[in-house]
Amino acid sequence: MPCRISLPKGGFDFNKLNIKDKILMSLLRLKLKMKKRHGQEFSDDEKGMLAAYETAVDFTKRKAIEPIVESVREYLAEST
Repeated sequence: MPCRISLPKGGFDFNKLNIKDKILMSLLRLKLKMKKRHGQEFSDDEKGMLAAYETAVDFTKRKAIEPIVESVREYLAEST
């Protein structure tokens, strides 16, 4: 069965990451800060990523899972 849905956005909370992921995300933050040091401007996405290190973000929307639930229901109905 082909996938007919796109995945909804999730969230990000730096404080909930495991140590390995914190290290990787800290490297990304360092890379972004180096960009600023070299006189380059941040894109809106980069500004949002840097802000998410300080405050957890949640982009989830309950309505976004409706197509996923419907797809699973259809799949289950076809399987029986």
